[in-house]
Amino acid sequence: MGRVKDADYEEFLEDVKGLAQQLQALQKQALNEHKPIVEIIIVNRNSNVKHIEGVLDRLIDVAADGEGLELYRRLCRHLYSLNQQSELFYVQSWKEIRDAALDRSSMA
Repeated sequence: MGRVKDADYEEFLEDVKGLAQQLQALQKQALNEHKPIVEIIIVNRNSNVKHIEGVLDRLIDVAADGEGLELYRRLCRHLYSLNQQSELFYVQSWKEIRDAALDRSSMA
């Protein structure tokens, strides 16, 4: 009976690993799709706050660290020059998501 449980557990772990890999691939795809959008906004000094906020809303999902976080920060800095209150909201939103993730990881 122990072997069956071990096999089930191994299969479960492989399924979780596969899902994690799919999630990473989707995050990489989203990041690659947002890079040129962020660059265009910054280079062209786009002042459409609603458009920038929409991009930040989508970008926050890939802004946990690394390149996604750097894009998010760059766009927040650009937004700051246009609307400080809005920029503050997006920085605070990121911090809340980060803190919640840290809390979950510390419980594991």
